[in-house]
Amino acid sequence: MTNKILDNLQLQIKNVHVRYEDKISVPGHAFLIGLSLAELSVVSTDENCCKSFIVGSKAGIHKLKSLDLLAIDFSTNSISLFHLTQEQFQKHFTKMISQSENSNSTDSMLLDHQYILNTVSGEGKLVLCKHPTKDLAKINYQLTLSELAFLIDAGQYQHTLSCLDLFHFFNRRQEFLRFHPGDTSVTKNKARALWSFAIAATQHEVHQRAYKWTWDCFCQRKDDHKLYISLFQVAQLGTLALNSVSI
Repeated sequence: MTNKILDNLQLQIKNVHVRYEDKISVPGHAFLIGLSLAELSVVSTDENCCKSFIVGSKAGIHKLKSLDLLAIDFSTNSISLFHLTQEQFQKHFTKMISQSENSNSTDSMLLDHQYILNTVSGEGKLVLCKHPTKDLAKINYQLTLSELAFLIDAGQYQHTLSCLDLFHFFNRRQEFLRFHPGDTSVTKNKARALWSFAIAATQHEVHQRAYKWTWDCFCQRKDDHKLYISLFQVAQLGTLALNSVSI
C-alpha cells in the first residue's frame, strides 16, 4: 500500500507570486524583488510519458515534471503595492504571473519590469529504477528548458549592495542592542549616553575577541567537542533519551 502511494504521488502548485519591497536601502529609489510561477506539477506516467495510475510497476517509477512561467524580476524604480486593497492586490499579482508570457499589458503598474531571470518553462522526466545495476542507474533525470538567461545591470547591482549593507547594519545593531541607552538617558544627556554606549560596545567586542584566545575558551571548546562526539554516537545508536541532556 505504501509503495503504491509513493508510486502515484503527485504535486501541483499554481499561481505563486512572492514580492519583497524595499524603500529604506536606497532612499528615494524604492525597488522590488519578485518571484512568479504560473505552475509547477509532478505527475506519474508510464514508460511512454503518458499520465497514468501506476499499479505494481517492477521496472521503475516514472515522473513527469512541468514548469511553466518561472521568472524573477528586480525592478529598481517600482511602484509600491502597499496602498492597494486585498482584492486589488490579488488581481495585480495574478496579472504579473501571466505578464511574463504576454508583454502587451497596458497597466502602468505592470510595465518596465526588469527581469534578472527571464521567463523559464520546461519539462523534466524522472525515472527511479527499483533494481539498479552497473549499467542501469538508480536515478535517471532528463531536463529540457526553453531558456535559462540571467541578466543584471548596474542599478540592480548597486541596489543589491545597498540592501546587503543595510542588513549588515541591522545585524550589527542587534548584536549591541543590549548596550543601547534608554530614552531617559538620551533625553537627559544625549552626548553622554551615546559615548557610554560606544564605550560599552567597544569593550564588549574587544573582550570577546581576546577571550577566544584564552585557555578557558580552548578548554570549553575541547569539552564541547568531546561531549558532541559522545552524544552523536549515542544518538546514532538510538539510545539517547530526550530528557537526559541539558544544554
